[in-house]
Amino acid sequence: MGNADVKLAPCVRAWVCALALAAGLAVSAQAVAAPACPPPMPTATDLALKTPPLDRGMLWRVTRDGHSSYLFGTLHVGKPEWRRLGPQTRAALQRSDVLALEIDAQDPGVAEAMAKPQPARPLPADLQRRLQQALQLSLIHI
Repeated sequence: MGNADVKLAPCVRAWVCALALAAGLAVSAQAVAAPACPPPMPTATDLALKTPPLDRGMLWRVTRDGHSSYLFGTLHVGKPEWRRLGPQTRAALQRSDVLALEIDAQDPGVAEAMAKPQPARPLPADLQRRLQQALQLSLIHI
């Protein structure tokens, strides 16, 4: 029996046609859908991941009798691009046998405390004023 021999009830034929039409419209809508214009602005994190990491913070090396120790001082707040270690810091870590931190990273209580949001404390008025001025100076006016 060929395809021409199949008999469908009128209501079934209408459903089949409606489904085929809907599927065709959905496919054609996807094919002509244009990307967002203008595209969304990249976030600071997106931009930071596209640039090579730089060494930030203070890295000191103390050497005695052929053995070196490193002390790395950091700021605990900063920009997204500061999250990645620069080449000198990464090399110092790779040459190290022991890593000592100011916190016990294996203590579950430390991880729990770090995961909790901390309530914001108001900044002193003078600091708030200076930060606001710095922000205004850094903005690009169009």
